[in-house]
Amino acid sequence: MSKTVHIIGSGFSGLTLAWELRRRGFDVHIYDQSDRTGGLIQSVRTPTHLREFAANGVMWNERLQNLSDELGLEFFPTQDAARKRFIFRRKELHRWPLLPTETFDFIAKLSKFIFHTKIRKDLAMKPQPFESIEHWCERNASQAIHEYLIKPVLQGIYAGDTSKMSASVVVKALGGSRGTYAPKNGMGALIQSLERNLLKKGVRFSMNSKMETRELAEMIPAGTPLVIATSAWSAAEILKERASQVAKALTKIQAVPLVSATLVWNERAEKVPGFGCLFPPAEKMNSLGVLANTNIFSDRGPSYSETWILGGALKQTICGFTDDELLANIFEDRKRMLGSTEKPTEFFIQRYDKALPHYDIELEKVLENLSLPEDLFLTGNYLGKLGLAKIYDQNIELAEKIAMKYAKKQGSEND
Repeated sequence: MSKTVHIIGSGFSGLTLAWELRRRGFDVHIYDQSDRTGGLIQSVRTPTHLREFAANGVMWNERLQNLSDELGLEFFPTQDAARKRFIFRRKELHRWPLLPTETFDFIAKLSKFIFHTKIRKDLAMKPQPFESIEHWCERNASQAIHEYLIKPVLQGIYAGDTSKMSASVVVKALGGSRGTYAPKNGMGALIQSLERNLLKKGVRFSMNSKMETRELAEMIPAGTPLVIATSAWSAAEILKERASQVAKALTKIQAVPLVSATLVWNERAEKVPGFGCLFPPAEKMNSLGVLANTNIFSDRGPSYSETWILGGALKQTICGFTDDELLANIFEDRKRMLGSTEKPTEFFIQRYDKALPHYDIELEKVLENLSLPEDLFLTGNYLGKLGLAKIYDQNIELAEKIAMKYAKKQGSEND
């Protein structure tokens, strides 16, 4: 099949879609305004540590295992020390943050939920259309479960506000993982392997491409398969003239800001145990959570490092904080968590004004009504698939959809 598919965006979404399209016989041309592939995903090795700019690993499944085999890239699970994960409550780290009476209530409500949804097939307790996580918890859980389990997890992973997050979008996207894995030398090694293998397979890359409206029309004429594999807000800008209604819909998707601060410590410093710790909003911490990088994967040293995450939907101004202000917030949280007043030997701060889409009810409404013109496709982290593994699953489905569509077209043309 000689049909060429054009992909704008060379992040994880664009690269994995290109991989799946090549497997189905398509020629692929990738464009990106950056001078490097990977988008936010980037790994930097220094004499003291390995630092990730975005995801530190991927939730593992069978499809990613197949991909790693095809790439010849070995992934490794987290270390034994990373099995311990904590939530902060009442000045202490807890692997299970609920009190005994709250735990009993949790078991009772979980049993009731399983009985009604799995045995009686009662759909009333499941997330309803345009229902928030907070409202769903009010119907099915207790305040303690919401405050000390659901809020810290959804804030820590997706930086969201549960009073606005869509229950149906979030719940449908969870599950199906074998744990967290990463390649040696970090997630950047995955991006490099994808790029290298795609080049071997004849995929063309046009980096430093502005892709403004006039250039887009000249390089990729209407009727040519086009996939936008960028953030929702970048897609809206790219499509504002080519597909104005789609662009208008995508502008309604809200972005959440994040700050990622990696701190390196000397050997005598007090260390965060296990994988890391999440902070419930009720505890009034400055940060969303902290990852103990060196505990998670064996190649993150030699020095001990932590990555602190700040911001999210409830702290929209976080990127305006100075380095000193951010460090002061982290030091305050670290003192409350560990009782430590030590200072790091190195620190590295990354600000992302638009780090993630907010998985809120407005996003659910956009997805419910999104209609694409012929030969235009979208992929990315705003389409109801949360996390890299789910995005790859989404791209397998999209590549199959594109293949079936153009096989039918080719068949019609040959008749």
